[in-house]
Amino acid sequence: MATWKKVLTESDIATADGLGTSDTVVPSQGAVKTYVDANVSTYSLPLSSSSTRGGVKIGYSENGKNYPVELSSEKMFVNVPWTDANTTTTADVKTALNADMGGAFTVGDSNDTMVVAGTIRAGANEIETSNGTTAITLVANASTIALAGNLQVNGNNIVASTGVTALTLSGANVTVAGNLTVSGTTTTVNSTTVEVADKLIKLANVATPTTTTGSGGGVQIETSGTEAQFPEFKWTKDLGGGNTSGAGTANGLTGWTLSNHRTSNQADHYISIMDFGTADASGNSAGVGSFYLETDAQKLYIRTA
Repeated sequence: MATWKKVLTESDIATADGLGTSDTVVPSQGAVKTYVDANVSTYSLPLSSSSTRGGVKIGYSENGKNYPVELSSEKMFVNVPWTDANTTTTADVKTALNADMGGAFTVGDSNDTMVVAGTIRAGANEIETSNGTTAITLVANASTIALAGNLQVNGNNIVASTGVTALTLSGANVTVAGNLTVSGTTTTVNSTTVEVADKLIKLANVATPTTTTGSGGGVQIETSGTEAQFPEFKWTKDLGGGNTSGAGTANGLTGWTLSNHRTSNQADHYISIMDFGTADASGNSAGVGSFYLETDAQKLYIRTA
């Protein structure tokens, strides 16, 4: 089917002042100008205000701390003149902190140390590193600190609150300046050499010592994986009938026994001693089985009852 289109002629050109709504009539230049002059040229841009969006004008003169708006490539900016007049030094900051804290918090001047006279209270239960990893955990309602990693001391000394050095670090070595108290139930020393300056080693040291608390005390040498096989030197409370005056007639009145390493037939052997004198043997001596040497006549006695 053929399609036809209308060709516009001079008669189709509108000459009226207004513009019509026809889709086939072309308005004349005069009609367009008349419409624009009547409807467009009368528009006026309102002035901008706090409640109205409108036009603004630059050219404000600086007044005190009020600065004019300027343009750069059609973009607005405010140039605020600024001079660093702050001459406060690190020492000034430290002095101010120390004064404000009233002595409870002191910042050192020479070695960047910080001394706290009172209590440091953490608002949370964790102290984190700069990357957000938890380094220290504070257990609520307990005097416990849990370290997630290693504790590194940059100095060589750990100092008490009085300023006295308590611990000195030298590589992997630690020197304790004062007394060391261990309150646990087991103390393990893995040193290959143990040196003790004290001339007397005290065992079974408790708050209220008795023969009961001291019974079984002695020295034991680990020679196998079975404790019953260990050689030992031991004192037992009830040996010799428990008579500590020396008048008893039971064996083992000294209370001491000695044993060798044995894989079978383990036994504790009573320890008897030898006394010396210039008269004949008499009295209780050291119990049944003990010896006595009368030195003048060179006579040797053994107690049998």
